[in-house]
Amino acid sequence: MALKGGGGRGRNAGIMEPMQSSFVSGALGAAWEGAAPPERLCGVTRDSRECGAGWLYFALPGARADGHDFLGAVASAGGAAVVAADCPAEKIPAGLAFLRVESPRAALLRLGGAHRRRFAGAKIAGVTGSVGKTTTRRLLASMLRRCGKTCETSGNYNNDIGLPLSLAGLDADTAFGVFEAGISHPGEMAPLAGAMLPDVAVFTPPGEAHIGNFGSVEGIIREKAGLAAGLGERGGTVVLGDAALEAGYAQFAAGARLVRCRVEAGGAEPGAAAGAWDYLGRVRGAGDEMDVEEREGGARVRLPVPAPGGFMALNLLRAAAAARTMGAGWEDIAAAAAGYGGWAGRWETVRLANGATAIHDAYNANPLSMAEGLAALARRHAGQRRFVVVGPMLELGEEREAEAHRAVGEQLAREGFAAAVVLAREESGAEGDAAARALAAPLLAAGRGNDVLLTGDGAEAAAFLAGRMEAGDVLYLKASRGVRAERVLEHFEREKGPC
Repeated sequence: MALKGGGGRGRNAGIMEPMQSSFVSGALGAAWEGAAPPERLCGVTRDSRECGAGWLYFALPGARADGHDFLGAVASAGGAAVVAADCPAEKIPAGLAFLRVESPRAALLRLGGAHRRRFAGAKIAGVTGSVGKTTTRRLLASMLRRCGKTCETSGNYNNDIGLPLSLAGLDADTAFGVFEAGISHPGEMAPLAGAMLPDVAVFTPPGEAHIGNFGSVEGIIREKAGLAAGLGERGGTVVLGDAALEAGYAQFAAGARLVRCRVEAGGAEPGAAAGAWDYLGRVRGAGDEMDVEEREGGARVRLPVPAPGGFMALNLLRAAAAARTMGAGWEDIAAAAAGYGGWAGRWETVRLANGATAIHDAYNANPLSMAEGLAALARRHAGQRRFVVVGPMLELGEEREAEAHRAVGEQLAREGFAAAVVLAREESGAEGDAAARALAAPLLAAGRGNDVLLTGDGAEAAAFLAGRMEAGDVLYLKASRGVRAERVLEHFEREKGPC
């Protein structure tokens, strides 16, 4: 059974076994009305443009459009049934069966959870955090995929709409599932955890994304820790990455097995680290390799650390620890690490026609990931001229916005650059984007005014950089996804590959 989410055509979350219409009505606690539904529904979607013959459509209200306004398009596409709110019966096109529910959005999550319980034999890892969440998830899934059929989060489908769309990829042959759980407001994690029912909860560092909705990092930790709820009773495992995570999360994981990961940058040999650990990594040389020791059994292995090295070591170790907990062997883990190449917007390397290299790392940003990204740039490209495009980090809240952006500007000024563009949000422009102005202020105060451009125009930014860059230079782009830093790259000619 194909299941598709919103967005462009082809956002397939997975193929799963047929879903009985009686299973759907039972899971949602509602009776079918209108036309009789087919015995088997062929797909599920929340986007009328994705609907196909025999599919089930969830009519979700949205900020720009209400899914209930597209029922005619669903019927025209051959859709078989809809899950809708309490709308008039005459609004349901003839030939469509429908379930009336109070909230189609909540019903979608309930159905995803019910589907997960159909395949309770699959081992599920849930991944949450603010920094490294998606990278850790992708690394872990690539390790497990070598051991058995693995289902994982599709794209960034990790909220109460995206998670059930991702869970639908589970089927009778699935051995493992790796799913992200993302939150932006209090009270969101418990329903996600209840639908996912993870056997392993993996926590990456808590940053300040959405801090305006939680009041503090401690509030973010408290909410994210809900992913571990019930693991003690189910005999589950919590994978933690550093001492700060232990202090924040361990108190919420009573009864669960704790797996502690430590990474050291040189110094003592593996096995000599102070403090409790189950997996210890010692980063070698420039940070491209890591020696790992597993306390239980004493295994020692060497793993390649994916680019850009540095902070990726802990993402890798955390994924490896979770994979070992779920039954993966070290050979599979090492092979997955060696084959990991990242993806669009995550340290993505783009060759420019002028001989320079662009590093597109603007899939998202928060204070911690911004600091780590700039540090990795300085470390890996110390001998090259470095150009940067940096933009606002969104959803920090008014209290933290100015301070956090000034800190980024100060770090960039310390680490050096040939030229920098501070890219404001297009809709705000340079004058209207207070976060961008706060980021630019330390750079201008350092006397680099001729080498700094504050603009909301991608074409102007590209022209400013192109006039300065030469072959061998490096251009780094980092900002929150809503800034669309990639619009600067759109004005550069790419290096053409072989015909």
